[in-house]
Amino acid sequence: MIRVCNKTNRQAFSLIEVMVVISIIATLSALLYPVVSHSLRRTYVTSCQSQLHQIGQAIKMYQADYQSEDWPCRLSALAPQYLSESLYVCPWANRVAGGAISRLQEQWKGKWISYFVFCRRGLDDLANRDGSITFTEIMMERGERTPMVICREHREPFTIRSNYPIVPCAWDFPEAPVVVLRKDGSVDLSMKGGTQCHFTFRDTLADAWEL
Repeated sequence: MIRVCNKTNRQAFSLIEVMVVISIIATLSALLYPVVSHSLRRTYVTSCQSQLHQIGQAIKMYQADYQSEDWPCRLSALAPQYLSESLYVCPWANRVAGGAISRLQEQWKGKWISYFVFCRRGLDDLANRDGSITFTEIMMERGERTPMVICREHREPFTIRSNYPIVPCAWDFPEAPVVVLRKDGSVDLSMKGGTQCHFTFRDTLADAWEL
């Protein structure tokens, strides 16, 4: 008795089916990317808060040792006695531009800092020349809620600019908060400060009022 083996015919995917699958994957990626990106930014905001809290503790120790209410105009003045250099850069900035920041650190001999420090002496000097309200006057009004150090890195991708621009630019992520270290040592998030990058001392004083 002879058995006949029937070979199963296998049908390949048609071009249309492949295109449909690719379009579905592309659509899902487009829908999920903003959600994943937002979650990542929020995660790194929490890490940045923790880092700024450590910076606040370092400033408090510096103020106690020097018996002064002022804080250094640059965080590098706190290292290495009070602050580790590993805390100079926001974790989110390292996440999105680690290579560029490493090159900057080599250029600045490890002292490039992504956090912005409100320099009381410098801002007062500029305000006195311009006739504007001084940072000291703002600090008298705001008291312990006065911002000392802030991080805006979560609002825009990291970029290296050859020329320091005076004109404002729009934030890429205006929905992301500014992380604020205040005079009392607390760290919180603020959606204030406008939706533009600030580059002049007047904008910095406005931030001191609003954030």
